[in-house]
Amino acid sequence: MEAVDDRLPQIALLGAGYDTRAFRFKTGATKIYELDLAKTQLRKRRLMEHAGIEVPENLKFTSIDFTRDPLKEKLEEIGFDCDRPALFIWEGVTPYLPPEAIESSLKSIASCAAPGSRLVFDYMHTDVLEGRARGFGAREMMKRLSHSDSPVTFHFSLEPEAAEPFIERHGFRVLKHFGEAELNEVLRLASVTMGDRVSVWMNILLAEVPETKTTD
Repeated sequence: MEAVDDRLPQIALLGAGYDTRAFRFKTGATKIYELDLAKTQLRKRRLMEHAGIEVPENLKFTSIDFTRDPLKEKLEEIGFDCDRPALFIWEGVTPYLPPEAIESSLKSIASCAAPGSRLVFDYMHTDVLEGRARGFGAREMMKRLSHSDSPVTFHFSLEPEAAEPFIERHGFRVLKHFGEAELNEVLRLASVTMGDRVSVWMNILLAEVPETKTTD
């Protein structure tokens, strides 16, 4: 909601999945763009229609495959304005993509992010991906995923100490880096009841595009 409060005119939900924030938040004049695989978007829209939930006038959809499609072009096709600040939300997606798709997508975001734009980016801990995790609940979570009916394959991860340099070399300045302690505190302040602790196997970065962009 900070993007709305700060009057950012655009929000891009990258890999939106079944996220309903665009339907729940009263964003006024803020335009929202949802990007995801075509089959995921189709099912989501059918479910929303079945539930009698109308698509807000300020929400637009377009399909994307992050491993093949140019992100900037996909955004511009549905009216995204690269000359205006925006909030890019990329959550719960990166572990499933190969590193080269992450790199190309971040470069594309940076090329289409006006100064003052912000990026929310989460990543899986490398020790979780490699089975070395000792954090609360991490091993149990990975064990459940590997033994599910549809085993999940992960491809991308970062060591926490490498995450900020990774994002910054794409032209962003990190504002906040949320790890287990910070995320548990946020949930406590929000009065979210999920037991005494939350299993954190991904960190979240909040970054912004400075007035003078610098990229590799």
